[in-house]
Amino acid sequence: MTGSVAPCWAASAVVHRTGTSRSLVEGLPGLVRGRRHPFRSPDSSSGSHRAHSMGEQVTRIHFSVEDLARTKFCTVDTPTAETLLAMRLLGNGGGGQSFRRWQTAVRSRLGAPPSAQQRLFRSAQLSSDFFTSSAAGGHFGLSLVKAGYQREDIAYITNHFYPLAIVPYWNGIRGYLEAERSYRGRVILNDGVEGMLRSLQPMITWNAPVLETASPTGPEIHLNNRGLLIVPSLFLFDQVTVIKPPASRPDAPPVLVYPVPVNGTTANSLWQLAPSTDKALGALVGRTRAKVLRTLVDSHNTGELGLRVGVSAAAASQHTAVLREAGLIITRRKQNTVLHSLTPLGLALLNSRGIEPNATGETPDARRSVS
Repeated sequence: MTGSVAPCWAASAVVHRTGTSRSLVEGLPGLVRGRRHPFRSPDSSSGSHRAHSMGEQVTRIHFSVEDLARTKFCTVDTPTAETLLAMRLLGNGGGGQSFRRWQTAVRSRLGAPPSAQQRLFRSAQLSSDFFTSSAAGGHFGLSLVKAGYQREDIAYITNHFYPLAIVPYWNGIRGYLEAERSYRGRVILNDGVEGMLRSLQPMITWNAPVLETASPTGPEIHLNNRGLLIVPSLFLFDQVTVIKPPASRPDAPPVLVYPVPVNGTTANSLWQLAPSTDKALGALVGRTRAKVLRTLVDSHNTGELGLRVGVSAAAASQHTAVLREAGLIITRRKQNTVLHSLTPLGLALLNSRGIEPNATGETPDARRSVS
């Protein structure tokens, strides 16, 4: 199981070197200049995504102008952190109604965990390497070894929990987090990094140049020109978590992980299992969907895709729905439209079937492959 850090939105493009940008984001969370968060509904809050209150330990992160310029917003393709957080969520029974369907299905598949591994369901031991291109190179098992997990625990996580609880849903989870990253990235482009930080309220409080959040990490963190890596999480359901880099990498940025809100519609989509592989691949047989896959080597919205393939927008939407359920494409929201593009599995299918990308007419000879 391998992966890599997805492209990050860097704040350096929108933070002036002579001072911090002025935030244009005010008011309710999820609303930016009248644009609502694409997955958030008025009733989606479970009460856990809130600012800190009296009695909670508050972490204060101190920024310089250099830190704002070096702050990045990323999602991570490796499932390590989400897997560990999912174990904790399952053990605590948290997450509210949005996770009930997932919890019921996973408990049925898992059965009772071995007594030696039950502690894994009570807490998540996270490392900043889970969210960065670490020396583990994105390898799931190796990253757990580096984080200090025992061999028996790693075997249970990678061979039992991960295949049953995460793999069936991973394409949807990864796409959802990528859409969240894209949304926050647009906030950075329009309103600067301070606007993005304010858009995370009430999970955090931004009073320049200090970010405050309820986190057990510690009272004061000075970034000292390292910047901050901000990462969304689906299974981190209760509060923002700040993870310091290991002592061996003191120049690495801390990681701030925050919970992404999930409404009922999104939950139904996330926990809906895709058709079996045989059925999904059988649905792909045909010239039109081969053209769709071939065309989506470059990202296109639904209208553009229909024009290039030679079908109506409605037909293109139906084809992309089948391909998305099969895990061959991913759909991301961008402003008022959506963009479709191939997943690694979709590109591998093109290679295996000898379909030449961007070609027109009939499928080329099977000896030809995507370079």
